[in-house]
Amino acid sequence: YECQVRGIDLSDKRCREADSLTNLVGLSHLVSFQCDDFLTMEVPAGLYDILWGQGAWLQVPDKRDFVQRWSGCLAEGGRIAFEHACLARPAKEAPEEQPAPEKALAELESSWQAHLISPQNWLDIFAATGLTVVHQEDHTQIFVDYYTRLLQSTLAGRVPSAESEGWRRARDCADAGIISYLRLVAEKSA
Repeated sequence: YECQVRGIDLSDKRCREADSLTNLVGLSHLVSFQCDDFLTMEVPAGLYDILWGQGAWLQVPDKRDFVQRWSGCLAEGGRIAFEHACLARPAKEAPEEQPAPEKALAELESSWQAHLISPQNWLDIFAATGLTVVHQEDHTQIFVDYYTRLLQSTLAGRVPSAESEGWRRARDCADAGIISYLRLVAEKSA
């Protein structure tokens, strides 16, 4: 689509790998990467048309603060778009009293270092930030199918067991109706 893309990652290793892959596929003239902490770095004002997140925002503890800070990087009419696992229903508070699905959720959040919130929480955050949701789509079954295929693939035996165990937990939590997978797009008013 010939758009300019700027990736931000905390890991220097991941930025180097991203640069290498970008060079390999011949997109260095369009795509660049910055090694930085998107939770603390200076946010450029009105510079971007789209702020895209896929999986990385799960680790953000204060999503309201994150969206508030980063919505300022959007030009008028700009959009925030993401695909993320979300909390489909609340888990019980006391870990020792948790039935198996809620325990699996706690283990998933721990292994992913995630802070899952519900789709309604995301909608409330966007509304409070002055963003209008223009698209919302549930992709939970695609998510379940993806992790099921990963677990059945030869790749499962070649990744660290903690990684494949995370795949299993994610699939099981989605199957139990505890998490969902959401695609959401919100727009900044002109």
